[in-house]
Amino acid sequence: MMTLDRVAFDMSMRRLLDAIERAGKKSVPDGVKAAWTSAERTTLYRDRTGKTRRSLIGTWDDYKGKLRSGGATRWIENGTPPHEIAARRAPTLKFQVNGQWRSPKSVQHRGTTARPFMAEASRVGERALEFSLEVNTNDAIGRH
Repeated sequence: MMTLDRVAFDMSMRRLLDAIERAGKKSVPDGVKAAWTSAERTTLYRDRTGKTRRSLIGTWDDYKGKLRSGGATRWIENGTPPHEIAARRAPTLKFQVNGQWRSPKSVQHRGTTARPFMAEASRVGERALEFSLEVNTNDAIGRH
């Protein structure tokens, strides 16, 4: 007849669950870092000033990670419909076209197409998180 030491079994299971929990917490930063790297290195848009790329912020705590961005991200990500750009702080806009200075009161912008670099970064982060979870969980189980 076989008997089971219930106390030892419970302690062993608690240690295993703790190891798996630590593996999950250890994996979240990997997903955020992969998403950040993808967003920072994208070729879907030109960032002449560097402001949008510098605005990328990846954060995490325990089981939750987030990648945020400022600058022109919402217009790059979603595109814009055709719209008018009007002078607000001066009587006219001022810009150069083919060496000639222009000063209209407003211009019609043709809009932009969506370039979803943050959506792609999210997918990259999710894949990295899944991979890291698998590796870290298998490692935790193997060491237990």
